[in-house]
Order: sequence, then structure tokens, then C-alpha cells
Amino acid sequence: MLYSALMKSHLFVLLLFCGLTLAPSASAGDCVRAEPEPAFSSAQAGVLKHRFVARSGQEADENLTLANGETVHIRHGGCEYVVTELRIRGIHLFSGVVTPSAAYAKAAQLLRRLHRLADRSGFDLALAAHTLDAAGQRNVPYGESVAVEGDGVEFLQARVQLDSAGRKGKREFLHVSLIRGPL
Repeated sequence: MLYSALMKSHLFVLLLFCGLTLAPSASAGDCVRAEPEPAFSSAQAGVLKHRFVARSGQEADENLTLANGETVHIRHGGCEYVVTELRIRGIHLFSGVVTPSAAYAKAAQLLRRLHRLADRSGFDLALAAHTLDAAGQRNVPYGESVAVEGDGVEFLQARVQLDSAGRKGKREFLHVSLIRGPL
């Protein structure tokens, strides 16, 4: 009786182990998101340089140099969620001290500028800019995502967050994330 129970428990552990190791893992084919596409092009007025590099079926990097000298690095990614990260760098992004309220206002201004360039990001950058303005007035901390009212519904509601802002030497930077999902 004890031997039979012991054998059954060993058999159960063996089957459990085999089931876990033989189970198919998530692959690129399981991703519900379409392959990333460029949001901008070098043919757009205001864009001096443009480069788009697909890293995989779910990730791509896009780099822009704007007419005013600012650079924008865009990381397109995600699978269950669509995530677009914008890293904006320039020499004169801020006048004076980089405060959270100044960072939110500047991030909103830059999203409006990118919106006027006729982006194809899949996010409404004008509405995201309005959301960042309001978040700055409410003192929302860096890294906290806020729903972008009017850009999506329910679980497809777009969200925006100001991840960081500051100065490194003479270069100033903003890091903004746009998120939609789960898909």
C-alpha cells in the first residue's frame, strides 16, 4: 500500500516535470501585436535625419534629428501591450532648474511638436500632451502612468507617463512612455 502510494506520487512528479519541460513556450508567433512600423520619415518637414531599425518582430528603434537640433530616440516594443518610449535630448530643453512641473510642461510641448510632424505612432500625441499638462499641474510623480482621455476605450485606453527628466552636462533629456493594452 505504501509502495503503491509512493510510486503514484513519483509518477505524478515525473509527469508534472515532463509536462512543464515539454510545454511549448511563448514565441514571436504568439504575440498579438503587429510588427512595429516607423512613426516618422525623413520626408517630413522638420525632420533632418531619420533611421528605423527593426530589432525583432516585436521591437524596433527609430531615431530622429529635428530641425532645431533635438534628437528623439523611439523604442517601439511590447507584445501584449504596445509600448512606445521616447527619449528626447537637446541642449536647451529647459530654462533654469529642471523641476517636475517644468518637465511635464516641456514633455507636453515636445509631444505637440511631434504630433504636428504628422506621426503614425498609433497614439494621439496631442491628447497625450494635454494629459501631461494636467498631470504636471496635479504633481503626478515621475513613472506614474495616467489615462489619456479620448485615446481608446476600456482596456485599450492609452496611457502616458513621464519617466524622467534632467540634465547631464550640457545635454538635457526627457523620457516619456506611451502604453496601450492589454491587446
